[in-house]
Amino acid sequence: MDDKPDNLLAASTRIYLQEACLRHQFIRSKDTSNIVERPERLRAINIGIAAAVSRLESARKNSSGHVKNESYHDELAESLGKIDISGPSAKSATPQNVPVELIKSSASVDLLHNPAVKFIHGDIEGDVYLENLIKWAAESKDKIATTGTEIPEGFPQGDLYCNGTQSLTWQINEESYRQRLEDSFRDPTNSAQTKPGLQMFYGSLHDILSYPCEEGKLDLVQAASVSIHGPHGQYVENIHLQPYNSEEEFWSELYEKKYKSVFKKAEEFVRETAQQDNHSAGDDVIVFISCGFDASEHEYPSMSRHGRKVPTSFYHRFARDAVTFAEAFAKGRLVSVLEGGYSDRALISGVMAHICGLTGGESSKAIGEDVMQEWWNVENLTKLEKATKKRRGGRASLQAAPTAQEPWLERTLEIFSSIDSTPPPAHAVPVAPALLMSLRDRTKKPADNPVATDKNKPGKKAAAPKAAKEVTVLKQLSDISSGSESDAGVVGGQQSVPNLPAPTGKKLPRVVLKLGPRP
Repeated sequence: MDDKPDNLLAASTRIYLQEACLRHQFIRSKDTSNIVERPERLRAINIGIAAAVSRLESARKNSSGHVKNESYHDELAESLGKIDISGPSAKSATPQNVPVELIKSSASVDLLHNPAVKFIHGDIEGDVYLENLIKWAAESKDKIATTGTEIPEGFPQGDLYCNGTQSLTWQINEESYRQRLEDSFRDPTNSAQTKPGLQMFYGSLHDILSYPCEEGKLDLVQAASVSIHGPHGQYVENIHLQPYNSEEEFWSELYEKKYKSVFKKAEEFVRETAQQDNHSAGDDVIVFISCGFDASEHEYPSMSRHGRKVPTSFYHRFARDAVTFAEAFAKGRLVSVLEGGYSDRALISGVMAHICGLTGGESSKAIGEDVMQEWWNVENLTKLEKATKKRRGGRASLQAAPTAQEPWLERTLEIFSSIDSTPPPAHAVPVAPALLMSLRDRTKKPADNPVATDKNKPGKKAAAPKAAKEVTVLKQLSDISSGSESDAGVVGGQQSVPNLPAPTGKKLPRVVLKLGPRP
């Protein structure tokens, strides 16, 4: 391990964890077995993060590294704000000898005054929808229980409040293209001197048979199939996922010949727009990618009905290629955002592979592609799931874990217990079990009259003894239920209990109990 290059130690990858999100819980029902969009899925993300860091540490265990806890002046770091990775709970989460920083954040964004929100939505003054977002969030607890909402007509209730990325890209490029044409019309000789507007390239790998195109609606299918590069100032590339029969076929036929072309189109965009704006390619470029783990080979079958999947190693390779592209054309500026995924195994394995890919190609060369792929194979994923399985009464902890663990598993649990602040599930107050039978006395009868009346007949509500006599009644009932059919009269298709002999001393009210059919 000592012969690995030292540049692996550069803390080039920062993972931002928003602790407030971990407190979100699905509360509509205790049974979440059929609920795929659970906020608690973030726990699986943290498991994947912990496992990736643990594996990278073990591969570099004989080297020395550092972790920084400093503030950055760039807009991204400032928006996350309030860094807190110190304290006893975060001590074991500090990555050792790996190019990764874990940053816990409690930042918030003012939606009404944020420049990015205003840029996308324009002038929001007087926009009832946007201005009411904060109010709706505060009132959501009450709104969930009612039928009416204040969401404007035409907006879905609780889903898809924001336009998709492709829609935003088209809108931004359209405006920048319009400004360029207007400037050129005013002074054709000065168009190159005008400060260019923002331009975006949007590339996507997706399943054209799944949501929102599953019903085959023309406009949605067309939008998910757009491929345009330059005309009208638009740069969009959509690539449809295809089925495969083996990993060899996936890498040689699909990834190399089809999926990887999204980076080629992005490179053409950077070079062409740089030439238009008369500056060096990459001076003003930043790369954003999103992790759609719902395409994982480990996703629920119900959420991957059309067989458009990718192997787990895809998330490692794609992230590695994205880093290579960012280093070449964006001075290494790359932001990866969690997007989708439903099963815990899909999330755990995808996050592991993705983080290892984000550490860069040097890590892959130093550690070895084959070694990395073993980290997220089914056998090791099973061990990881077993070690981090939620115990009754709360999340996994070092004390609850078995003492004999592989070193990487032990380290994974240490890191996970430090970064995971998921609240334990609320425990219901135990309720004392009800008595087998509880009889209530509704009528007053003479104490010396043991003869049955109309009210004691089957089909009527029977009188009950006092609580002190209940044991006697139940004991006799058990004797009756084990007897033959002749021991009980049958009235109206139901068995009725014969007269119970009154004990000596105090007389009991006559009790008639209805029994169900004999099993």
